[in-house]
Amino acid sequence: MQSTDNTSYVYLWLLRHGEASFHAATDKARCLTAQGLQDCQQVGAKLSLFAGSCYAPLPEHILASPYQRTQQTLSAVQQGLSFSPTSSVSEQLTPNTNIEDVLLMLEQHVASNHDLRSLMIVSHQPLVSYLQAYLVDGDMRQAFNFPMAPASLSLLKMPLIAAGLAEVCQVWHRPYG
Repeated sequence: MQSTDNTSYVYLWLLRHGEASFHAATDKARCLTAQGLQDCQQVGAKLSLFAGSCYAPLPEHILASPYQRTQQTLSAVQQGLSFSPTSSVSEQLTPNTNIEDVLLMLEQHVASNHDLRSLMIVSHQPLVSYLQAYLVDGDMRQAFNFPMAPASLSLLKMPLIAAGLAEVCQVWHRPYG
């Protein structure tokens, strides 16, 4: 029987970057639209409201892709937050990174931060859907079951970071009312 004690789980918040413009010299340089910025600020506000529920621990650390639109998403989310998680950039969170590399990076991050129970990733499609499918179903080919529109947020709960062990707690899509 599995414990219902929330301290025995790792919580992973997956956030796809906000709506981005296609007008840029490179994919890495694409910026958020005004709607994308607004949506990401609303994600931060939604997380702050969630803080009072004690349903799951809020993100203690945020890992974000180095791309411009994910960095803007991170900044906009942080503006809406009523708490201050630490954050860092990871080159392993770009759109087409190998899922096993992402899992290894997450495992190492959690192992090196023993008290860390809740982590957020700010990244891209198809990575966020592949990662959810792999963690929940053990098969990234099931990604179509985990659609993530711009600024969508998903909360996963798992006893440890490994394929097929996660459960989806909740998914939010805009509008966040």
